[in-house]
Amino acid sequence: YKSMKTHVDELDEENFVVKFTIIEGDVLEDAIEKITFVIKILPSADGGSVTITSSAYYTKGDAKINEEDIMSRKDKAAGVFKALEAYFDDNPDDY
Repeated sequence: YKSMKTHVDELDEENFVVKFTIIEGDVLEDAIEKITFVIKILPSADGGSVTITSSAYYTKGDAKINEEDIMSRKDKAAGVFKALEAYFDDNPDDY
């Protein structure tokens, strides 16, 4: 995707939760009005963290979204998180 515009709906720094919505861009395509994400970061037993992500797709009118398309988007998002995780593991002083 080349561009997107997001809106931060909620930022809970104390509980490490962010909710944001993609409201514009080619990521939405023709059938999708917006996509809302909630990301929670929880401590793990080994001293690291666990990220829990959920998303909600809102379609335009009666449009349908292909399940394969949603899974493809989920896989792309997971790839971004893995790349970020690898970067921060290799560069702990950058954050």
